[in-house]
Amino acid sequence: MHDWLKWLNEYIPSFIGSASSLLWMDGSVTRKFFMFLVGFYVGYHAGIYFNELTHVPLTLSWIAMGLYSVSVISKGYDAIANMSLLDFIPGLKRKFGGDK
Repeated sequence: MHDWLKWLNEYIPSFIGSASSLLWMDGSVTRKFFMFLVGFYVGYHAGIYFNELTHVPLTLSWIAMGLYSVSVISKGYDAIANMSLLDFIPGLKRKFGGDK
């Protein structure tokens, strides 16, 4: 098997898991794209760790972590966006367009 084909075989399950999680995600195309990229990367590396912990087959670990990582990252982003962190610093809030 060629080296690039072996590399592709390792990354496809995380790609599928991350892409399929976008079906349930709300938001703009840009947000979905970047959530997909981060979820794809995290899903691959977390899948290896999940496989070592649970001995679930590696391909299934990559798919599960691709799905799970995008949803966790999306919820974390929403939580940070709803915290109103700029309320504590009025100067930055005005600078970034919060008080016009």
